[in-house]
Amino acid sequence: MRCEELRILISDYLDGELDVEVCAEFERHVAHCDRCQIVIRTTRRTISIYRQRPLQPVPDETARRLREALRALWEKSLDF
Repeated sequence: MRCEELRILISDYLDGELDVEVCAEFERHVAHCDRCQIVIRTTRRTISIYRQRPLQPVPDETARRLREALRALWEKSLDF
């Protein structure tokens, strides 16, 4: 496994959603790659900090614009 592949799979790894064989390959790579160890450690810290913060309400106008943008992206994905 290469570092680029690891970065694509990191969310699935941290969520425990990788296939057993892919997970083992992922962990073998990380065991010998200082840069990827840093990426995983930093990502875990970021998630931990995020989970410790209280949820903030989203202003109605921001929520409306976000829904519109997501709907437009979804509709665009159906067109191809």
